[in-house]
Amino acid sequence: MSQLTDELVEQVRALSDEDRERLIDLTEPGYDPGTPAERAALTAELTRRWERYKSGVDRGIPGDEFLAELRRRADARRPAGGAS
Repeated sequence: MSQLTDELVEQVRALSDEDRERLIDLTEPGYDPGTPAERAALTAELTRRWERYKSGVDRGIPGDEFLAELRRRADARRPAGGAS
């Protein structure tokens, strides 16, 4: 990363949650981070999953395997012979 990018990242990390949300609103119109309760639930779930991964309970999978599985699931949902 460039020095400017590094500095910006540091500044963004120092922002309050409210200011970060405002920054997202300004830079990503249409992004909906959900309600505070939804964000808290998502944070809790991501933290739970991260802890399981770090402890060795769950294993990670390579990104290409993950994407292949997503494609397989998407293909399975498409009607036979239909356009995507």
